[in-house]
Amino acid sequence: MIKTAKQHLHQSRMGYWQHLRHSLYNAMRLQWIVIDSIIHALFPFVFKTSAARGVVKIYLEMKEHAHLRKMINQEKAKNK
Repeated sequence: MIKTAKQHLHQSRMGYWQHLRHSLYNAMRLQWIVIDSIIHALFPFVFKTSAARGVVKIYLEMKEHAHLRKMINQEKAKNK
């Protein structure tokens, strides 16, 4: 388990603390997207595009990471 964690950090090109901060930041952003989506579900006139924009923004940022680009391309090939 430690070996795979080290491999992941290496592939991510981040140290442990940088990765921790990055992952917690994204988790917090995703929680806000969930809250926006729930509010939008109840009141469709509120937060019309903020959840979708948040998801797209996170996706575009994640494409900047080489190991995630590889995973995204594999998923695209699989779904063709």
